[in-house]
Amino acid sequence: MIKALIQHSPYCTEIRFPCSEAELSKKLGELGMNPEHLAPMATVIEIEPSELSVLEDCNVSLDALNYLGKRLDGMDESEHKQFLAALSCDEADIGYGLKNIINDVV
Repeated sequence: MIKALIQHSPYCTEIRFPCSEAELSKKLGELGMNPEHLAPMATVIEIEPSELSVLEDCNVSLDALNYLGKRLDGMDESEHKQFLAALSCDEADIGYGLKNIINDVV
């Protein structure tokens, strides 16, 4: 699971990923965004697990973050540990964008 504090100025809300489309639409409304908007983007203020902190202060696709949350939920404990270790590795060259994390690590 991913827990993130998301901002879309001037609004801020906490979202737990993965979440249902209905929950994501509700959270988009709390951020003052149109739930019908394609590929909603917002800024990550805080995020857990801490290995994803490279995404803090970045604009990210909330749909992509939800996808990553679903992928993480589908991992067993060993895969989850490997994923977090790969993000923590200084030698990993994944570019640290959300898209790169999804494509290169997951």
